[in-house]
Amino acid sequence: MGRVIFVRSGGGVVRVGEREVGKIGPDQFIGEMSFFTERPRTATVRARTTCLVQVVARAEFARLVKYNPQLILSITTTLARRIIDL
Repeated sequence: MGRVIFVRSGGGVVRVGEREVGKIGPDQFIGEMSFFTERPRTATVRARTTCLVQVVARAEFARLVKYNPQLILSITTTLARRIIDL
């Protein structure tokens, strides 16, 4: 829960149980809801293609936001869209 995953390349399908609820692609984060709420993850992502990902720990994420504050707006917008889609 103390980390988030950044997809550098490739893509996957997001599932809640057996239901497909979205897709993930390059330049997107996975696990941000759990990361921010410190609660268990609510979805599973299964790769559709070969993926290159970067695991970002909480301290590293804080540094990223410090030097790129726009990142929070981007993640917040993505979270809001995902909640609406659910």
